[in-house]
Amino acid sequence: MASKPNEPTTIAVTPSMISGYNKTQVGAQTVTITYTDNENNVHTQTFGVRVEDSIKTITLENNNFKTNYKYGENLDLSGLALKVTKESGEISTVAVTTGMISGYNPNKLGSQTLTINYEGKTIHNSCKCSRLCNRHNTNTTN
Repeated sequence: MASKPNEPTTIAVTPSMISGYNKTQVGAQTVTITYTDNENNVHTQTFGVRVEDSIKTITLENNNFKTNYKYGENLDLSGLALKVTKESGEISTVAVTTGMISGYNPNKLGSQTLTINYEGKTIHNSCKCSRLCNRHNTNTTN
């Protein structure tokens, strides 16, 4: 069925119609689609796209992370970092902040699972909170 004049026609876009796009180039790009109709009229449409380098994996960078805590002691993030690997293969190190961590309660005894979340990726690590023996506060019963 032939299309009527002045009515839009849907045309499938093929790779040969696209210019200005590079899937391995991170950042803003201007893409142009060019189509030549049956009457040799050239039609173009230009628009912007942004290619992002997504995070592929995160791992703990510091294996010396303090995992044993006294009851009531705050979490110590000294030197704790994430190794962030992007889809492109780029690797960076990001310091872990308190805003990235959930699951730690300094007033809960026993093993706890820490959840570290960075830009939608999550890893888990464990720590242990134990009683603090205070030799100046000895309870005795007579």
